[in-house]
Amino acid sequence: MNGNSEGAGAPQAAGSGSGAPSSPASASGAPSASASGASSASASPSASGSNEPAASSGDAPSAFGPLPVSFEDFSGPSVKPSVKQGERAWVVVPVSGAWEAVKITIATALEVTDDAILVAQGDKRYRVPGAFVARVTPATTLAKGDPVMASAKGTRVFGRIIDADLGKAHVRFKFAGSVDVAEIAADDLIEIDGSGFLGAPITVRDNKADRSAQLVYLGKERAWVLSGGRAYAVAPTDVTVSPTPVMFAKGAHVVAMRADALTSAVVVEVLDEGLQYKLNWDGGDETATSTFESVLAKKP
Repeated sequence: MNGNSEGAGAPQAAGSGSGAPSSPASASGAPSASASGASSASASPSASGSNEPAASSGDAPSAFGPLPVSFEDFSGPSVKPSVKQGERAWVVVPVSGAWEAVKITIATALEVTDDAILVAQGDKRYRVPGAFVARVTPATTLAKGDPVMASAKGTRVFGRIIDADLGKAHVRFKFAGSVDVAEIAADDLIEIDGSGFLGAPITVRDNKADRSAQLVYLGKERAWVLSGGRAYAVAPTDVTVSPTPVMFAKGAHVVAMRADALTSAVVVEVLDEGLQYKLNWDGGDETATSTFESVLAKKP
């Protein structure tokens, strides 16, 4: 199993308790995802007269560059990072600057503390909580059609293997609305196998409805998920790791994301060798195209 779960795997069924918040303030202690975790960009004179930016609470200057930007809304738990200094890891970091919008990518641990690592993205430095870090583990068994999470275009993408050989694979994926193909090293691939790895496709119970998201961390008392570009905390019982994606055929009854909830649909066409599906929503003539990771078999 890949992943950074604290204990056993994800619950097999979503709980009926509190429900993941659509705005990241929840009874489970989720922080407001709209709050910026960035340090102030304006300089203020120090006691010595220098104009250095003030550090976020708990941050310290780094030998590797500017003061790191912390996720100030992170409410725990404290987790020892799974990597050592100099090792590569899957991490959750801001898309640009502040933590209001985040992504999953691979970065090198420049420094490691008891509960965080320091990484660089461009000219920015980020202090990433240990719960938002997972060791890079090379994919070992890759075959044509296998579903994977891959590092490409500076972020994570979901795709299917076209062919694989000698520690690398050609992967077909969708990025920014277009289908693309890239040769990607096995180190930068994770097989989507129904386990709770960082970035794994999941469903989250939200206001009595289920919706697709990605797993960040799954602990006994708190889980962190990524949805709509934001990371927030939910109750672990509201998280279900999606099973290994299957290759649906035309006519299959499925559920997929429509607006902000999983909705019943029928597969009307298989596109790009199973990378995505053309769907017809139940009860109407409206169709949509969804990538495979967010299309699930409809429960009886």
